[in-house]
Parts: sequence; C-alpha cells; structure tokens
Amino acid sequence: MLEDLSLSITPRKTTAFVGPSGGGKSTITKLILGYLHPNKGSILVDHQDISKVSLQSFYKSIGYLPQEPNIFDGTIRDNLLASSQDATDQSLNEALRLA
Repeated sequence: MLEDLSLSITPRKTTAFVGPSGGGKSTITKLILGYLHPNKGSILVDHQDISKVSLQSFYKSIGYLPQEPNIFDGTIRDNLLASSQDATDQSLNEALRLA
C-alpha cells in the first residue's frame, strides 16, 4: 500500500522505477497510466488532474516500456498497428528507424 506519496518526474527525461518485488513499482506505474485510481488525492501531469483529461491524448505524450513486452502473433506491422491502426507506411518506417 502506498501512503502520502508525492513524486516529481522531470519532463522529457527517462525515468525508471526500480526496487524489490512488492515495492510498489507496478502500482505507481498503473496509477500514472490511469489504470488505477487513488483512494484519495489526485495525480497531476503538467498541473492537470489525469482523471479530467482524455487518456488517449495523455498517452500520446508519454512513453511506457513494460518489463515484459507485449508482442502479438502476427507480423511486425500487425504489432505496430495495434497502437495506431491508421498509421501510414511512412510513419511505421520512421518508428522502426527511431527504435
């Protein structure tokens, strides 16, 4: 259980949550991603309460790399399109180039 947690993350920097099993890393991540909601208090990103913004637009401004990657059966293209079905070939190629 997390109590009285306050966390500041520097924008445009890589941040990793590390620690022993059961230390709250997954819980913090799920709270930040909006998968869980705090019992009290709020989660602010750029001074905005994430419970009051579109998670779809919020997800476009963050990157999340889970410990265990999710790869689906199918082609690399199928996996890339899972997050953005209207992506163009050019944008997919650019994503692969940047990776």
